[in-house]
Parts: sequence; structure tokens; C-alpha cells
Amino acid sequence: MKRLFTTIGENIHRHHKLWITVILIMTIGFAFGLPKIQMKMGNDVFVSSSSKTYQDSQTYQKKFGGDSLYLLLDGNQSTLLSHKTMQQVAKFDSKVSQVDNVRNTTDIVSSLNDQLSHAGTGNSSAQFNFNSKKLQQDLMAELSSKQKQSIQSKMQHSLTSTQQNQVQTYLLKQLTPAQKKLMAAAGAQAQGSKQQQQAMLQKQLTTKQQAAVQSYTMSLLNHQQQSQLADTVIPMLPKVQDMSTKLLRDIFLSDNGHVPSAMKQLLPKDGKHLLIIINTNKESSDMNTAVQINHDANQAIKQTNFSSSIKTRLGGQPAVLGQVRSKVITSMATMLAFAVVLMVIILLLIFSVRKRLLPLIFVLACLVWTFGLMGWLHIPLTLATMQRCRLSLVWGLTLVFNFKTDMKKKSGNDKILRRPFQLPFRAWDRQLAYL
Repeated sequence: MKRLFTTIGENIHRHHKLWITVILIMTIGFAFGLPKIQMKMGNDVFVSSSSKTYQDSQTYQKKFGGDSLYLLLDGNQSTLLSHKTMQQVAKFDSKVSQVDNVRNTTDIVSSLNDQLSHAGTGNSSAQFNFNSKKLQQDLMAELSSKQKQSIQSKMQHSLTSTQQNQVQTYLLKQLTPAQKKLMAAAGAQAQGSKQQQQAMLQKQLTTKQQAAVQSYTMSLLNHQQQSQLADTVIPMLPKVQDMSTKLLRDIFLSDNGHVPSAMKQLLPKDGKHLLIIINTNKESSDMNTAVQINHDANQAIKQTNFSSSIKTRLGGQPAVLGQVRSKVITSMATMLAFAVVLMVIILLLIFSVRKRLLPLIFVLACLVWTFGLMGWLHIPLTLATMQRCRLSLVWGLTLVFNFKTDMKKKSGNDKILRRPFQLPFRAWDRQLAYL
């Protein structure tokens, strides 16, 4: 071993320029590996991947996805429960759903649109109170004349005989004297059923009269008839983001001016907040994936360009993990800079030897080699490997400084001066004892 170190030392001494060039090139090469370092802070870092808890968690995430992101919109009720905001929420849903590792979103827009798309199942009327005159007016305002006639016709066919008589009586009260004369003349020429006669009457009514009759007819409907009406009306409605602000407020504030219990989770504080849940897949527990999801979600928020009066707040476990990486890197860089400054002060004030800062240069180069190699070999940065930076700095300075001190003590030996590069290698095993 002694002969090997002697040979290496003599070779370095004879070809020192070549060795310095090679070391510089290798250091630059290793430096390109630094950006490739991956940080690993997933569950498998803290819990064994073979444990039952870890395996059960993986099974759950595979079937139901990973942790969700939560986007909370804060603002006034009038701003959030508006046509413009619903369009912006729908735009955000579309953008964030295209992000890698995101499955879908859950919010008031996607939930109601899902109900609209499955209308006719018998539960369609859950969010619509057809006894509300204002809802009737705003709802009908969203429909075309042809759709209104179709609804009126189906509603008339669903009425019982008693209800038909009540509608007939109410309808006749709405007629003007001129309309009554026309209807009397038409009735003398043609006979038909009550429904046919009501259809003839409907044609003679003005728009205002038709709205009044329609409102009265809806007020007579029982629960089953309301459900049947909902199955007819709801498929005709536009998507939530295309509804008018008036209709949206009728739906969202249908509980006597308050948000109904079924919507309170997505519209907290009576509509002063709007919650968007971003559902992710099982990969979201990985830190690198969390960084990607968090970055892309924030980009989607910027691209959506929510109103200036709306404050956005993004939270959830993936958002936290997405920020841990940058915080850790910043903290490590700060710690390294502080350690270097501290070592410079110690070397300048405590150790009275020549070229006392030279060991620091070698140690910093070794740090580049260490972490650069980790990047090239894809060795992740964990809580354990993070300590390498601190230990390399302290141990490296101790080792190199001891070598330099030993060189100075033996500098009076002419034989050593003629072969200065051999001493460190000969004393290598002894100097390692300091570690």
C-alpha cells in the first residue's frame, strides 16, 4: 500500500498540470449533475414499503386517488354567485383537469352540471323549488318559446280533473272582454275536450297572461307532478356556466335566501366562499409529482384570471409538499453559505498557518463531486443524505487541515520537500483516524 501511494504521489508531482486539468474537467462534469438531484419525501422514506400500513395506503390511493388540492375563492356573495364567476370556475376546471396526475375536480359547477346531464333519474328536482315564483320566471327566461310550449303541454297532460277545472276557472278570469267574445265564437263552432279548449285559450293569451297561468298551474302541482316537471325542464336548461345570474342566485339561495344544506360544503359561509376540490391520482404523494401538480395548478389559476375582487388560496397536502422542495433547497444553500463563512472566520482567526483557506477550496470541490454524483446516479436527496453536506464540510476541513499541518511540521526534511506529494498518501491511514 505504501508503494502504491508513493507511485501515485510521484506521478501527481511530475504531471501536476495534467492532474489539475483533469480534476477541473471532472468537477465541471459533476457540477452538471447538481440540477438532476431528486428530492424524496414520500411515505416510503418514513415507513417501510413492505409494511402493511404502507401497502394498504397504496391500495387505497390506487383505487380512490391521492390527497386532494383545495382552491378556495373568497369574495362577496354577489360576486361569487354570478354568471361571470361560474364561467371562470368552468374555465379553471377545464384547464386543471388537463394537468398530469389530476383526475377531475369537484365544485358547484361540475356537481350541478353532472346532475343536469343525468336528469330524468327521479332526483332532478332536488335543487329546484318549483313553488317559487321568482325561480319559475327566471327559469322560463332561459328557455325558448318552443320549449315553453312543450313544457306547458306536458304539464297540462299531467293535471288531474280537479286541477284542470281550477286552471280553467283561473284562465277565464284572466281573459279580457274581447278575448271572451272570441273564445265564445270559437267554442260555438267547434267542440272538444277540456284540454283542447284550454289549448285554444292559451293561443289567445298574451305573454303576461301565459306567465300568470303557468305560475298558477305550477303552484297546483303535487310532489310527483313536480318531479315529472323537473325531468322535463332540467334537460332543457343550459350548463351552469351559461345560466344567468338571476337563475343562479335562485338555485344557490333557494333556502329562504340562504345556501341549502346540500351545497354548504362547496359554498361555505352562505356563499361568501367557493370551494374547488382538485382530485389527484396515487402519484401525488411523491414529492416530485407534488411539485409538478402544485406548479401546474398555480399556472391554471393565473391563466383563468379570476376577478380582482376574488382572492384565491390553494391548499392541501400536495400544495405543501410542492413547496417543501424549494424551502429545503433554500435552507441547504443558506446553511452551506453560513458554514463556509464560519469556517473562513475560524481558519483566519484560530489557525496561524500559511494558505489556511486552501483546505476550504478542496472541500467545496469534494461537495460538488459528492452531490453531482448523486444527481448523475439518481440517488435521491432524503433526510439522511441531507446531512452529507454538513458532515463533508466539517470532516473534510479537519482531514485536509491535518494533512497541511503535518506537511508544515515536516517541511525541514529535505527528502520530503523534494517529494511533497508523497506525504499525504503515506499518512492517509493515520489521518483517517481523525474521522
